[in-house]
Amino acid sequence: MGCEDFVVRLSSGSTRQAAVQALLAIRGARPDAVVPALPAESHFRHEDPEHIIEIEVAEREPGATLSLRFALCHPSSIDDVFIALVNDVAIALSADIVIAEDVESDEPGLGWSFPPAGVADLRKALGQCIPKKRKLWREEFGFALARASCRDAIERFVIGASSST
Repeated sequence: MGCEDFVVRLSSGSTRQAAVQALLAIRGARPDAVVPALPAESHFRHEDPEHIIEIEVAEREPGATLSLRFALCHPSSIDDVFIALVNDVAIALSADIVIAEDVESDEPGLGWSFPPAGVADLRKALGQCIPKKRKLWREEFGFALARASCRDAIERFVIGASSST
């Protein structure tokens, strides 16, 4: 995970299996067979006609950790879809939410833990952080938009850009 994506992590006291079941019930996410998983991980994708959000569920102590991410080449309409999904998963699992980005070291809310009920504060923080990370992406790779997985974004924009120069 790096320059191509925006990441939020959720920490839950639930087991990985319970987290997977809650995730499947919330948004109908489907398993992502493209991403190789370690034994204590499961990978999923939440898709609609315009967006792809990738989800990793990992067994950690004392419970499950979920990483939700999307490629920054998506149109900005993904912001609300992403925030709603993060919120729904956090509430279903009583999970704390951490913005796992390094947009700016003085960014308010960056690295803070938001409780599941803190959706207003989370929405505000994500509403500031996502555009800043998207701006960095566009400065480096341009304004082209694509419905792409993070891996596809790397291959198309990062590797593709470097091989054409």
